[in-house]
Amino acid sequence: MSAADVVLALDTALDIAAVRRLHDYADLDDAGVTRAFEQMRMQRLGHLRLPAYLLAIRQVVAIVDDGGDIRVVDIDGSGDEAAMLDRLEQQLSTAAGTLVLWDTQDMELLGMRAFMHDRPLRLSTRHSRVFELAESLAVDAEHPSTDTERDIITLTGLPAVDSAASPGARLRAIACNRYRLWLRWQTCRGELTAGERAARERALARPHTPEPA
Repeated sequence: MSAADVVLALDTALDIAAVRRLHDYADLDDAGVTRAFEQMRMQRLGHLRLPAYLLAIRQVVAIVDDGGDIRVVDIDGSGDEAAMLDRLEQQLSTAAGTLVLWDTQDMELLGMRAFMHDRPLRLSTRHSRVFELAESLAVDAEHPSTDTERDIITLTGLPAVDSAASPGARLRAIACNRYRLWLRWQTCRGELTAGERAARERALARPHTPEPA
């Protein structure tokens, strides 16, 4: 599996522990801290965009394609982000093909979170190529990535992500659709035949029990 391609999707949230270390919120619960911090940020900056050091990763889903079977790796980091990064590094340590992301900011986020936890994470250096779907599809950076990605999914006829599903199920659906976009791009570029693409899509459609990592 040395040339396996990996498609990543991340679920993130405000790093409450980091915010508490930076600001005094006394006895506020986590929801109260979130509201207070967001209000302060809007007042000071006029937006809620968060730097990577304040954006914790709660879950990672990776679709791993070694040219044969398809693996779905589902890593829950809501309880321990550092341990999640360790599992991610371990699970993907032998994959060295193309690393596919919606936006390279995801790679930057992973790098910063590994730095904050003093953990090794060699995804970007290990892979032979990092492919950014948004850039390759000429997505306008002025528009929100999630909205634009949803538009492209709809326009290309891919399955809609069920907003009523659990967060984990939604993230897996997002990862699968990114993988399908990656297959479509390779076919358009002549890197995959129609038959090869169809075989991979059938493999993805087969029931998978996500590997808990």
